[in-house]
Amino acid sequence: MAAVIKGTTVIWSVDGISVTGILAGIEQSFSRSVSGAQKEILGDSGECVTKVYSNAKADLTIEVIPAARAAFPAIGTTVQITSGTTTDIKGTHSGKYVLTGGSQESTVDGETRYSFEAEQYIATALAT
Repeated sequence: MAAVIKGTTVIWSVDGISVTGILAGIEQSFSRSVSGAQKEILGDSGECVTKVYSNAKADLTIEVIPAARAAFPAIGTTVQITSGTTTDIKGTHSGKYVLTGGSQESTVDGETRYSFEAEQYIATALAT
């Protein structure tokens, strides 16, 4: 009997992501957020009449199950994120990031996982 699927498509993995500069392994998840500085310019009435946005950056957290345990990469390492198949990674998420932190978790009944935190300034490539 054929399977019946109802509802919307669910994306189950982050297959297709390639990460260089950190440990090789299987990428399990990623989270990306963008932010920037903003300055309100007030008019004579005290109301905002102009807003200036600057210093836009992206923060990326990616979780990896490594192929083998290794020392955590040095803070400041350049990390290259690419994908040949995953459209959202190929677009806005790809590029060079600077490793800013992370963690390692290993348990007796589970796998070792590394979580890497990196940032990318959108207008200025600090990771070149």
